[in-house]
Amino acid sequence: MSVTYTVQIERRTVEGVPLWLFCQPGTEPNLPVLVLHGLNSRKERHLELCLRLADAGLLAAAMDLRSHGDRRDDDSSLLLSDRTSEPFITAFGRCVLGTVADVERVATGMGWEQFAVVGHSMGGYVALQTARKDKRIGSVVVISGAIAASGTTADGGILHDIPACASDFYPRPLLFLHGTEDSVVPYTNAEQFYQAFRSAYGEQEGQIGLIAYPGIGHTLEPEMLDATIRWIGG
Repeated sequence: MSVTYTVQIERRTVEGVPLWLFCQPGTEPNLPVLVLHGLNSRKERHLELCLRLADAGLLAAAMDLRSHGDRRDDDSSLLLSDRTSEPFITAFGRCVLGTVADVERVATGMGWEQFAVVGHSMGGYVALQTARKDKRIGSVVVISGAIAASGTTADGGILHDIPACASDFYPRPLLFLHGTEDSVVPYTNAEQFYQAFRSAYGEQEGQIGLIAYPGIGHTLEPEMLDATIRWIGG
């Protein structure tokens, strides 16, 4: 069944980062929501999610991660194409930490005092790494993005161990959505992250959620979009 949305769409560049902005025309959005795509994808991948967020009265902003989409460069894209190679680890760390810095600059450039973040796969990992330090981020939805990567990159950047830093997120709402048959980011990772957050949040454990999708792999399903809208409060 097709759905028609009445949404205003604007293309804008903020602090050198290309964005697509979605909102209801003639209204003041309730909350900005930044949408982050996964590895080797681009901001246009999540058009349906952005349209639905805008339809719910929110301002949806989709941006390209470093070395992706309109920001793609051949050298970095080549390094990020082979997950089994040693150069991939370095390129992955640079992409994540560079995008974390970009998210913070975009939020400042847009004048956002508070915003939510939704990320799929690597985008979810970026969302977690950013929200750990940027208290302007309220609700976070991580879709297939509970990536167990941490340590110091070759150029001195730090990828933090998210479960070990769970208390840094308190008391902001955080939702994990994950397919049980995910062969890229194992579902057990999501369970580990979820339990760490429940423990860190104590009596506020209701602020943490995990929804498992039986039989689903590393994909973004319509049911996940529904859960995202409900969690953020549209």
